[in-house]
Amino acid sequence: MSTQSGSIIEQARSRSIGSRSSASMANNERRQQSGAHDPEEEGEGNNGADSTVTVPVGPLGRDLPMTVEERTKMIADIYGSQPDLVQDRMAALEVEIGRIQPEYKREAVLTALRSHPLLFVSSAHSTIFLSGEEFDPREGAHRMARYWEQRERLFGERAYDPQVFSEPKAEHYLLFYERSLKLASEKDADETMSAIAREYIKNVHRAKIEALDRIMNSFPPHARVGLTEALSRDPNGLASSDEHKLKFLRAEDFHEQRAARRMIKYWQLKLELFGSEVIHRKIVLSDLSEQAVEMLELGSIRFMPGTDKHGRTIFIMTMTMLPDGDLSDVAMAQFAWYLIDNELDDVPLQRNGFVGIVSYNGCTRETMGRFSSVRKLLKRLIVECLPVKTRAVHLYVGDQYAWWHMVLRTIFLVWGRMHHQRMVLHVGTGEMLASELEKFGMSRDQIPIELGGGVKFDNWNDWIENMRSSESSEN
Repeated sequence: MSTQSGSIIEQARSRSIGSRSSASMANNERRQQSGAHDPEEEGEGNNGADSTVTVPVGPLGRDLPMTVEERTKMIADIYGSQPDLVQDRMAALEVEIGRIQPEYKREAVLTALRSHPLLFVSSAHSTIFLSGEEFDPREGAHRMARYWEQRERLFGERAYDPQVFSEPKAEHYLLFYERSLKLASEKDADETMSAIAREYIKNVHRAKIEALDRIMNSFPPHARVGLTEALSRDPNGLASSDEHKLKFLRAEDFHEQRAARRMIKYWQLKLELFGSEVIHRKIVLSDLSEQAVEMLELGSIRFMPGTDKHGRTIFIMTMTMLPDGDLSDVAMAQFAWYLIDNELDDVPLQRNGFVGIVSYNGCTRETMGRFSSVRKLLKRLIVECLPVKTRAVHLYVGDQYAWWHMVLRTIFLVWGRMHHQRMVLHVGTGEMLASELEKFGMSRDQIPIELGGGVKFDNWNDWIENMRSSESSEN
């Protein structure tokens, strides 16, 4: 497993290094052809401190100190998948178990699975059977079935004693949960296997919601003001619903302590932004300030149609589309809240998360200065409060290399170290950007025209009109 993880990381690093090299060569060639000069290269804009500019194109977290597990997860989040041969084959092994005929030949291994639902995740036995058949899932399934059949003959019920199985770790439970979700919806899966998967999902949800409730109730009254207000206005409404609680659990990979902290902060910030009159229900357009509605209509942040090839929702933030004049941090937070919180009703999005493209192309220092006034509240909203999984953020600076370091400094202040690990820097033309984004699972028909894709702004106007129409019909 460690060797496989290492190869994944090296492949990803190679891709990012290749991306840096190709972008750098293209930029140099373009400047030579146009005869243009970069003021930073001549010492301008940098107080003459350096005669060259090195832009760290590619994943920015690649050199941060991380464990193997953290780095593997970073690569999976950025590129959209974790090309792990063993895990893919293990999932196929589980499916093949359910296909063994005649049925009595799989009864022993199914008994083992009922006794230990994480058999295919945390048990070394499963990997041994799979590798023993050169990772052929069908042959591995039959070998595993014969093993448990023989084990039951020899030891009877003691064959399934809990001490036989290794103690699962937290990541094993999460991996099995994700695998169960796929198995439960698999059309060709054996009904017994699907039933086990559905039962496990139901048990996880029930246990985690109960744990979340206990932790929420342990918070002191002053921390629970927002939540208490929402519950007092509608005891059986949004704040008490299991689906709402599951949003926070999914956002924190079912870590109930972190989910509880995020949920408490969510209700507190909602109270601050919108007041007590509407805290118990979904926020609608009429709850937003004038500047928040202006930001929405300008499309400074907007969603692209559909998802990328890994099921992630794509959002675009265009810094040059922010309103003129002073920016209100409350208006920006209201706008972002309305936008993201409404999208989070989609369960696949809760599971798969967002991937963002933030464009600084054409952005001025004055715009960056105005944005600095809202970044603290925006960080609190997205990083600490809303139940959102931000898988990766792609930063596009166009040809403005002279101040890319200012862009990164601002971004790091907003997002922090964890999100720093999942940031990717892009330079060059919109056409170059669209081509690069395809490597991360995003097609051109999911990228706006101004960034080299094919999505027109009319799509966003349609989204707003659909929201207005939906809210009107509900009222």
